[in-house]
Amino acid sequence: MKASSFPDAKKNGIHFTPPLLAAFLAGQAIPFLPGRRTIRVMDPACGDGELLVAAVVALRDAGFANVSVTGFETDPAAVDRAGGRLREICANVQVEACDFLELTAERAESPLLREASPKNQTFDLVIANPPYVRTQVLGAARSQQISRRFDLAGRADLYQAFMKAITFHLAPDGVMALLTSNRFMLTRSGTATRRLIREQFDILRVIDLGDTKLFEAAVLPAIMIARPSSAEAPNKGGQFLRIYARECGETDRVVSHTSLFDALSSPVAGAIQTLTGTYELEVGSLATHEDDRKPWSLESPNGRDWLDAVRRATAKTFGEVGSIRVGIKTTADSVFIRNDWHSLPEAVRPEAELLRPLVTRDSIQGLSIGGGSTGTTRVLYTHRETATGKREAIDLETYPRARAYLESHRPRLEGRTYVLEAKRAWYEIWVPQSPGAWRLPKLVFPDISETPLFAVDRSGAIVNGDCYWIHCAPGIHEDWLWLMLAVSRSSLIPVYYDAVFHNKLYSGKRRFITQYVKEFPLPAVANEASRAAIQMVKSLAGSEDGTSNGVLDEEGQAQLDALVCQAFGLPEEILRQGNLSLPVYNPTFETSKEIEEVLAGRNNNAV
Repeated sequence: MKASSFPDAKKNGIHFTPPLLAAFLAGQAIPFLPGRRTIRVMDPACGDGELLVAAVVALRDAGFANVSVTGFETDPAAVDRAGGRLREICANVQVEACDFLELTAERAESPLLREASPKNQTFDLVIANPPYVRTQVLGAARSQQISRRFDLAGRADLYQAFMKAITFHLAPDGVMALLTSNRFMLTRSGTATRRLIREQFDILRVIDLGDTKLFEAAVLPAIMIARPSSAEAPNKGGQFLRIYARECGETDRVVSHTSLFDALSSPVAGAIQTLTGTYELEVGSLATHEDDRKPWSLESPNGRDWLDAVRRATAKTFGEVGSIRVGIKTTADSVFIRNDWHSLPEAVRPEAELLRPLVTRDSIQGLSIGGGSTGTTRVLYTHRETATGKREAIDLETYPRARAYLESHRPRLEGRTYVLEAKRAWYEIWVPQSPGAWRLPKLVFPDISETPLFAVDRSGAIVNGDCYWIHCAPGIHEDWLWLMLAVSRSSLIPVYYDAVFHNKLYSGKRRFITQYVKEFPLPAVANEASRAAIQMVKSLAGSEDGTSNGVLDEEGQAQLDALVCQAFGLPEEILRQGNLSLPVYNPTFETSKEIEEVLAGRNNNAV
């Protein structure tokens, strides 16, 4: 049945599983099932029964003769459809119109109900594509209620509650086959989910299906096969497969497969070609962390060696050197941000000192921002720094033209009720950041791009909310800012990002947000390769007004890559070939004591 048969499906986070993907998910669970005579299967949100049908077929093909299936679903039409489909292929079928979470909440709150109802039996296989409904859609009250009932941290997304509820219904040696968004593995919001899985389950296999478009949902899907934790035979890692679209050159070795599922069923790392496109398949083991704030990653022995070498050579991280912030968020951009201020009548044209240059993602091309590179776009910045360094809203009495302009938009601005509820003035920018920090030299970079586009700004411009920015923390020498620029614009960082974070979107886009960027590594600022890299980007960035934007040509990129690799003690071949299995070597240079002493003399905290 198609999602169109359920008009509120997408609104409610319901995305029906395509038959081939359902069959693949069921097949992934088969090797790990217990060898019982009768296998009990359950889907907690079965929709029209696609996953249960796939499970029955896969189990029969694998030689399991006795199969019983149970499905729960809140939509009566889906219940009828699922029951009819399943009874055509299975004798023991129970599909009920009820809310699985409500059913389980009673059990979670009262363990005495464990044996009180046949609904409380445990299952050998729980196969699920739970509704993916974010906190914002659920609403705060519903989210907090779910969190309380299932003992989840903070406000819960619906799929987190399903995952926790499944633990009450899974046999001790049973298997969970889950299809959900890959975000729980990669983002800060997935911290609680990673903790739940690490504490409750042994992970057998994870497959990040990336941007393969096997699924209608806008989220990028992942498959997880797991069983309840076992102290006797713990398996917190398991196999990790990851597949994303890629472009291949004429010299690349590409293996053809009939389908993505064919490639994933007998996985061999490398480039693959199917009728739907070309992809990079990575094969390794899952690296989890006791610190659940860290994202999961794909790990191989050679990858560990390469990353360990980078970590040994890391003197500081970006987060240790600078403060990383998102740009301003006005929540009324058409009022505050314009490129036609000059065309307004003088009586309502805000005073020039309030119209500040604005850096957006379109402003970033080369290594430097400033001068004319911010274009004509200006933001009406309604904040100032006090004599004591605090932030306050400007006094509109001092700026009559700005007041007249803002008054003309007052209904819309006062419609931002959250501003008023926060005891803020109606004309304030919602997230203005610190007015005094804008004048500091800073790096600016878009939050989403294929490669990291970091650029230095020394013009004092304000940064828009589609970008992040970094300035050196107090006591940190400015050379660290230039070293961050050099490292971030090298080809090392995309390779490092994909190995450690790999939060990719469609079309090869990466997310460059605080939780990742703060972990980017920096070599010692005083070693000779670092000094050379700093000098190179300083020279390319040009004058302080940013009139030269310092675009890296092919030769310049190769030179910068070589210097950054040398600073970390890595062979350049890693970047040229994308080969993480090459041996690392010790750098041929020695740290310059003379440079160390000079920097220490300027600032004791510089190195």
